Amino acid sequence: MLEELFPSYIFHSDATKLNIFADIQEEIKKYLATKKPNYLPWFGRTHKLYEPSFQTDQANLLGHCPLLRSFVIDQITQFIYQFQPAHIAKLAMNNLSIGASWATKFDERDYAHQHHHIPDEISGVYYYQVPSKTSINTDNNNEHEGNLFFCTPVTGHHLSSLISPTQRVYIAPQEGQLILFPSFLEHGVMPCDDKEKSRISISFNGSIHSNIVLQQIIQRDTQK
Repeated sequence: MLEELFPSYIFHSDATKLNIFADIQEEIKKYLATKKPNYLPWFGRTHKLYEPSFQTDQANLLGHCPLLRSFVIDQITQFIYQFQPAHIAKLAMNNLSIGASWATKFDERDYAHQHHHIPDEISGVYYYQVPSKTSINTDNNNEHEGNLFFCTPVTGHHLSSLISPTQRVYIAPQEGQLILFPSFLEHGVMPCDDKEKSRISISFNGSIHSNIVLQQIIQRDTQK
């Protein structure tokens, strides 16, 4: 019997079905209007960031968008409850802390290099604005233009194309879509070719274990 082992859990959610979807979009719009997206000098000409850095103390978009934050936390709860027993899922959510959250803007030729978000545990992206049409650049055959991609987390798979699973999985962005995934998964964004409309997404990280450890340290030190 053929089995597929070691899966990575990816969660999709559609905010467009919510009664407050327009309100979520509006609060994001108001927040972005207060910022000016720029390429980070030390990060290279990849994509523009609305925040000055990815550091937690400088990237706190969800702190300014309470409706989006509430939606994100609700979906993380559903995500964890789908693959963990109820008592573990409850403990996890009681100790969840949202770290950095930021907005990125992708214009023509912008991309995101392959990376991960370790040491966080749960990462996510919400698509605020997506070009309505996907153009294919025939020069470089960019059929996955603007797509989010994930790479296999299993070491050595790139060495055996015969029996290994697909090295990359591509996900086309959709406005109002939320994607949650383990922070250890290597991922990136394919080059964007649309000249008419920017691709704008909201990214964030969540941590559970580090918060539990911190609470244990605080409890230990206060008992001395």
